[in-house]
Amino acid sequence: MPKDYDANFNVLEELNDLLLEENNKPWKRKKSKYHPSAITGCKRALYYDRVGEEPKQNIHASLRMLFGLGHAIHGFVQEKLEVNGPEFKAEVVAQFDELSIYGRCDGIWCERGWILEIKTIGDSSFRTLVKPKEPHIHQAHCYMKALDTPRTQVLYVNRDSGQMRLFRIHFDDEVWAKIRGTIEFVESHIENGTAPPKEESYYGCRSCKFAHVCKPVY
Repeated sequence: MPKDYDANFNVLEELNDLLLEENNKPWKRKKSKYHPSAITGCKRALYYDRVGEEPKQNIHASLRMLFGLGHAIHGFVQEKLEVNGPEFKAEVVAQFDELSIYGRCDGIWCERGWILEIKTIGDSSFRTLVKPKEPHIHQAHCYMKALDTPRTQVLYVNRDSGQMRLFRIHFDDEVWAKIRGTIEFVESHIENGTAPPKEESYYGCRSCKFAHVCKPVY
């Protein structure tokens, strides 16, 4: 054992500090766009995103850790698929300029005609999963429209057990009409110079990157 050591060193405290420091890093996602992963979320947040409001990350340590686990699983699955064959391309840009949509899908098989979307969820959600979740269906539709590929395979991974469940989604005009309606609603507020009404929720607001300007009660 070294002669000198820090008896008070606590790796948990240090890790929590490092996770919280992530909130101070520069924002990397493209601004002034509608992001597919948020298209069913709070319309006021969509408004702030679209008008280019400066985001301020507000993620607590445990949620940041969950994000990290999700990213790790995504990377693991993508690497396995890429090694299996060069046809699969990961992190493909999906841009639909008509509606200012911009994002990256988890992957695509161009020759096979399928988009891939990976979702990591906890055991309780996985056990009751009988169909794709609505936000994921809408997210996939943004990718399908942007990439002109009307089919998506949504792979759910249980981050507690490693179990997987697959659902296939085909492009649905009614779903796309809802997405277009959401964007047109937000755009109308932009034209009027007024933010949409608040949609306050404990889970959403406490980690929202626009809480500093929206100032929710949570």
